[in-house]
Amino acid sequence: MNLTRAHRISGILASNINQYTIMRTLVFSFLCCFILSIASCDSAAKTMAAKTEMTESAAVPSYAGVWLVTVENTPLGTVTGELKLEDISGSLKGVFVTPDGKSLPLQSVSTTEDGLTTGFYYPDYDVDVDVQLTGKPTAEMLIGQSLGEYRTTAKRKE
Repeated sequence: MNLTRAHRISGILASNINQYTIMRTLVFSFLCCFILSIASCDSAAKTMAAKTEMTESAAVPSYAGVWLVTVENTPLGTVTGELKLEDISGSLKGVFVTPDGKSLPLQSVSTTEDGLTTGFYYPDYDVDVDVQLTGKPTAEMLIGQSLGEYRTTAKRKE
């Protein structure tokens, strides 16, 4: 009787060990699947966020482009030129091109709450020219002043 009882106990123990091993394997597998699914969701969320950011930055209006500038009633009369702006990684850079074709690099370009400010050096007259223009980046015309007193308009060139 003792031998039969010992066989039964060892059978029960073996059965319990097998069940324990199976349960441990199932729990481990479940945890691995859970962790992988969370990592996948996080990766998908980051990818979606990056796509959204790229779309938003592409849709943001910019002053970049060519603007036909007219400065009225200066001591030299009405002065014209082209303001060429590029948006390089979210920063505006550019040149002012005189009617005779000289490209004067912009020393400063910045957007303000109301519009745009630029500055460049005009060597022919030995003067630093500052221009403040009011209007949204989507506007076809900006209006403002040069050198703090001369009416200035900039019309987006098509």
